[in-house]
Amino acid sequence: MKSVSNRIAQLVLSQLDHADRQPRLVLRQTGIHQYELEAPGGRLSAQSHFRLLSWLADRQLPLFLPKPDLGYLFEHYGALAAVCSNAPSLRAALGQLARFRGLIGQSDHISVQEQPDGLLFEYHSDCPDPRVGTTSSLHNFHLLQTLVRHYVPDLSQALRLTHQGLLSRVDLRLLRQRFDCPVLPGASNSLLLSPAELDTPYAGFNPALRPYQEQQAQQMLDGLGKVMGFGERIGHLIRERLRAGEGEPAQEAVQGWLCDSLNISRWTLLRRLQEEGVGFMPLYNRLRLEEACRWLRRSDHSMLEISQQLGFTSQSSFSRFFREQMHCSPSGYRRGD
Repeated sequence: MKSVSNRIAQLVLSQLDHADRQPRLVLRQTGIHQYELEAPGGRLSAQSHFRLLSWLADRQLPLFLPKPDLGYLFEHYGALAAVCSNAPSLRAALGQLARFRGLIGQSDHISVQEQPDGLLFEYHSDCPDPRVGTTSSLHNFHLLQTLVRHYVPDLSQALRLTHQGLLSRVDLRLLRQRFDCPVLPGASNSLLLSPAELDTPYAGFNPALRPYQEQQAQQMLDGLGKVMGFGERIGHLIRERLRAGEGEPAQEAVQGWLCDSLNISRWTLLRRLQEEGVGFMPLYNRLRLEEACRWLRRSDHSMLEISQQLGFTSQSSFSRFFREQMHCSPSGYRRGD
């Protein structure tokens, strides 16, 4: 499953908070939970990331681009900033960015073509919403421009910026100021850089430090864990509740608790499970069965206690449920029959 650093969502919600845009409401409408944002070095699924950016596009909020300096990159993506800012030339730095961009996100990429008039960078996003692709491209090109300013501070490298989406006059004005070049609608999201100074040796390059920076960035890239799917997160929450002895026999009660815990609607809960091919009741029953087996194997609790722990209305309903699933009685399972 492709993933994106949760730092992007954190920054977006911080901006919305400053603009009094109720970030909690955004989380509810996009199905992102607070614990996903708070995890250090956490990742969101690409689908969650796209939902957030589509939500922003629907509201036509002004484009926000930070100042083009490495401080911002170091603050949020330190390993990437370190490996990109210490290269023998601008071209080498751009190569490092292409190699380690996955530290930010895996749901897009930038292709590079040598052209007679310069180096053409084209941005490609996995998101089907073209508005999201355009907005994301501008942030990625801004990152490129940040590296350009670091390696060639006295020369404007940008020759032309093209975009597929419709941009407001305010956004166009901001882009012209930041990139200092024509900003035009086009068939792709692309940035053309001048070939001048691409291979000029960088005076601040530290060759002794570079292997350690690359090693750190590669270890972080290799260590990007699998993003927990929505169904897995729901299962984790249900399992915790069952182990706390707060199982619910009614489907509506369990769903209501989950929706309150995640700050999402019931429609969003079921839709997101359906997107992953997960049915709610089969998931809930599977987890109750797993916990029942665990209790029967590892405890001396009575059948009545176990049935109450797992939210069954009676011991007989628990025994009937268990026999239907395992083709033996709970007591027989405990004995190993």
